[in-house]
This record gives sequence, C-alpha cells and structure tokens, in this order.
Amino acid sequence: MARRRSRRGRNPAYVGIVAVVIALTVGVVTVVGQYEHGVQVADEAAASSRAATLAKKKAFIAHLAPYARTLKVNYGVLPSITIARQSSRATGARATWPPSTTTCSG
Repeated sequence: MARRRSRRGRNPAYVGIVAVVIALTVGVVTVVGQYEHGVQVADEAAASSRAATLAKKKAFIAHLAPYARTLKVNYGVLPSITIARQSSRATGARATWPPSTTTCSG
C-alpha cells in the first residue's frame, strides 16, 4: 500500500513573506500612480503657461509691427532689429556690446 503524504500546515514565515511582497507591490503601484498624476498635472500647467507666454509674445510683436514697418520704409532698418531691440528693452536685458571693462582678479 502506498503511503499517504501527511498534510502540513502552512509555514507562518512563508505567509508573512507573501503578505510583505503583496503590500510592497500595492505600495509601489500607488506611489507610481500618484507620481504619474502629478506629472500630468504639471505638464498641463506648463502647457497653459507656454500658451499664455506665446500669446503675450505675439501681442507684443503685433503692437510693434506698424512701427517696425515705418522704420523700414523711412530709414531702412530691418523690422527684426527693431523688434529685437524693443524686446530687450522691455525685458530689461543688458546689451552685450561693448563688452564689460571690468577685470577678474584672481
């Protein structure tokens, strides 16, 4: 007659390890989902910000266009030069020419 295998109870350590693995998996999935949602929200905010900035730039150029055309006709100054100078003045950018005369001490 064949021997019957005795049924053993489940090892408590094995059950604990499985429970920890399941908990970690659920935790990782939750964190990744929240991160992806945060990235999506940030991307949407950045896209709306870029659209607003582009609209401001187009409005600025549309405002300067008649003046730039007048300078082109009267003085031969390229409209791109006029718009670039006004843009740098509007943003408070400093001219890159002439170069700074300060020296570095070292």
